[in-house]
Amino acid sequence: MIEELQIAAKYGQKVTVKLNNNEVITGKAEISGDQFLVKIRTSEGPVWIPIEEIEHVERLVKLH
Repeated sequence: MIEELQIAAKYGQKVTVKLNNNEVITGKAEISGDQFLVKIRTSEGPVWIPIEEIEHVERLVKLH
């Protein structure tokens, strides 16, 4: 799961993250300096998500 977020951040890909409370957050993954938090840049601004709250991660990959 964390690997998927790191790959997405490296290649500037969008992700969909499902949290333990069933909330879904979609945005661009970014590298975080904190090993316990994930940074997702959404259309409303950046969101910091504790890793332990993440249930599922999907990378959205564009095919050319």
